[in-house]
Amino acid sequence: MAVRASESITEVKMMKSWEDCNKPVALAKQFFAIQGINAFTGGRPSKQFWAVRGFYCKCPAETLNLLHEYIESLEPPQKFTMTELFHRAALWNTTTKITKIDSTTVNDYLKILEEWK
Repeated sequence: MAVRASESITEVKMMKSWEDCNKPVALAKQFFAIQGINAFTGGRPSKQFWAVRGFYCKCPAETLNLLHEYIESLEPPQKFTMTELFHRAALWNTTTKITKIDSTTVNDYLKILEEWK
């Protein structure tokens, strides 16, 4: 499936769900699509596509999942480097997934202890 520069990231449909797909390939397609870059030349993957895919193949699954969630949260077009992607995804993860606890009570603590038993 070729990703055109004119397509938005939401228009790039994966044939399988994220859990069942080839994550490095799908994430490489998303990386180029969110930036509005055509990752394919003449219907074939470009050298840049293979380089990005190769890099993602070396990353742990947890990292790929985080990058996928972050890219899915963006509105195209976005321009960033691979380094910026990792930094932005980590920052996004801490700001959206970690809640700040302002105050706690003894009952909150006891409830947590009961859940751990």
